[in-house]
Amino acid sequence: MALGLERTFTSAILETVGALVIVLDAEGRLLRFNAACEAASGYTAAELEAHGSLDFLVPPEDIEQVLAAISCLSPQNTSVSLENDWVRKDGSRCHIAWSNTAVLDERGSLKFSIATGIDITARKQLERQLAHQALHDVLTGLPNRALFLDRVRRALVDDRQPTGVALLFLDLDDFKQVNDTYGHVAGDLVLAELGRRLASSIRPSDTVARIGGDEFAVLLEGSADAATAQEIATRIEASLARPVSFESQDIVVRVS
Repeated sequence: MALGLERTFTSAILETVGALVIVLDAEGRLLRFNAACEAASGYTAAELEAHGSLDFLVPPEDIEQVLAAISCLSPQNTSVSLENDWVRKDGSRCHIAWSNTAVLDERGSLKFSIATGIDITARKQLERQLAHQALHDVLTGLPNRALFLDRVRRALVDDRQPTGVALLFLDLDDFKQVNDTYGHVAGDLVLAELGRRLASSIRPSDTVARIGGDEFAVLLEGSADAATAQEIATRIEASLARPVSFESQDIVVRVS
């Protein structure tokens, strides 16, 4: 293939392939990039060329990892995979999975590398969402039993707890009666509202969780002596004693 035709062919591949493609020198400077990089970053080709380096695309917490991945390329290690964030022109971020392949000169030194990337932002968001759902109650958004017990275990072995920890357990008395009288929609609304009230009654260092259908629990950490626990319990009791409005009706729930 003639040199000119080969270059045209290579350029066509770079610009039509769906993946992000970047060519980097041995120091990590941008030598070439394709249209997918422009679309992902929000920068024009001229802006990317003007910057010439990765530090305006890669956030500070990731840049060391990226440069290390480039510098480790060698005849014995010609390819490396990594994931990192990109900071778009508008300040938002996307998460890219890269495969970086070395192109070596005749002495085996790194001449340049070709990095191909796929935007996996949506996948990462889904993973975080699923991880959150696994540890939180869907209705109230509060931590569930599994997360609550994990935090209790951690608190019990944490030597930074000067006055120990305190646990409060709350059971909604005869809550089945609320569902039977007003319906499950009303019951769900009451549970969600009581969850919000509980969350607003505790300190940032504490945890409130829904551990059962009509059961909640509170973990008090930090300064959790008897007086503090009593003060928070009183605040919670007053908060939950207020009726919950549903379709012009006031629903009162007793807590023990």
